[in-house]
Amino acid sequence: MKNNLLLIGSKDFLKKFTDTYKEKIESLKFDEYIIDSENSLQDIDREFLKNYSKIVYLYGDISEDIYQLFDSLKNPTEISYFFNLESINLEFKNNLDFGVPHISLHQIKKENYFINFIERIFALLILLFISPILIIISIIMIIVDGLPVFFSQKRVGLNGKKFVIYKFRTLKNSTPKYMSSSKKTYNYYTKIGLFLRKSNIDELPQFFNVFNGSMSFIGPRPEMPFIVEKYNFVEQMRLKVKPGVSGLWQLSRAREREIHQNLEYDFDYMIKKSFLLDMKVFFQTAFKSFK
Repeated sequence: MKNNLLLIGSKDFLKKFTDTYKEKIESLKFDEYIIDSENSLQDIDREFLKNYSKIVYLYGDISEDIYQLFDSLKNPTEISYFFNLESINLEFKNNLDFGVPHISLHQIKKENYFINFIERIFALLILLFISPILIIISIIMIIVDGLPVFFSQKRVGLNGKKFVIYKFRTLKNSTPKYMSSSKKTYNYYTKIGLFLRKSNIDELPQFFNVFNGSMSFIGPRPEMPFIVEKYNFVEQMRLKVKPGVSGLWQLSRAREREIHQNLEYDFDYMIKKSFLLDMKVFFQTAFKSFK
């Protein structure tokens, strides 16, 4: 009978993990495999790994070779990843068991050009319908907070292609352009910026991004280039899906933290991506915004 769990990682990371989540794992039967100067995962006995029903990889450096090793073990072994302690979100399906789930490249559904075309037409219709709202908000912003009305920033989209994302400006002009979300305090917002942010009204200009094809209505949130440059092989897989205005992460409380610390939402979406799921998230987003 297989042991329940194998934790793989550096000695320090394993200790922090087991100390922090002692109550969660004390009832589980688990072993540890320490990666150091003497032990390399690439040298590990593949048959040894087959003894476990679940493997949690607690290490930031994931090469393509290591990914391929885990991919060959995927069934019936369950593989998940944690890149740092901050990325562990126990509210997501009891993350201790699932974490960022391992997915094979062939599981990621290719872009549907017909649906992309329909999305762009739909985005144009929405822009025409909400144009009075966009104009009114722009006038109010100019009167209250001055110019510019829009905020633009480079993001990374499908297959690593960079594009410019558009939003209503919610931060003061003195705020650094590529500032982490977790560092933004109330003092950085304009007079109506916090309202625009909490109501998601600041996101409305992103329908221009859907119209020009750089984004979809639903998908992973696009990340900033300097963060994507540090992605490991598994993290880069989220770039195989077109980014979205809304998505599972955007609707969760996890959006209060950095995107790259909550990749389990994106990977879950990539596995379950479908027209029905997109419609569900779309209407959930609309309901949340109107509410």
